[in-house]
Amino acid sequence: MTTCPKCHHVRATDSTAPAWQCPACGVAYAKAAESLQRPVSERPVVFQARSESRFAWAKWFMLAAIAYGGWTGYQYSLRHRSGDASGAFGSIAASLRGGMSESDLRVLAATVKPGDVTLYTTTDCPYCAQAKGWLNQYRFAYTECNAETRSDCAADLRSHGAMGVPFLLVRGRPMHNGFDSDEFVALLRQ
Repeated sequence: MTTCPKCHHVRATDSTAPAWQCPACGVAYAKAAESLQRPVSERPVVFQARSESRFAWAKWFMLAAIAYGGWTGYQYSLRHRSGDASGAFGSIAASLRGGMSESDLRVLAATVKPGDVTLYTTTDCPYCAQAKGWLNQYRFAYTECNAETRSDCAADLRSHGAMGVPFLLVRGRPMHNGFDSDEFVALLRQ
């Protein structure tokens, strides 16, 4: 009967572990005995906690200042990109129309029959919600297929080689890079 120098497990005679190894902790008996014989000062330092700098708060402040500056710069660019004073929402709405007027989009939407557009989504996808909102706003007919709740939709999504959602089939032609109103309108006009 051998006792492990590390975990003090007493080896049973019917143990299946090799004779040189502790069946409980897996350590080699010779290595464990050697490490216990070494003085504490010779043992390697595996982890040494650092004392916290007295200026650690400055790092957090700097990170917050950079984040705030990035956010305000982004908001500024959205407001001034389209050249109007209506702010970010005006320029986003204009870009989501596909370069067409609202009346043109509604006329185009009237030509879309049920089954012409299939929108593959998942339940918590924010981009899917945006795509559905845009399609609903201009009254485009579409069939939604939730790949999270329906296995047939998930299988269809994989068969089309889609890498994510939203994924649209427009009259049998796939939109592989998510929802893009310009590409959507172009596919409908073909």
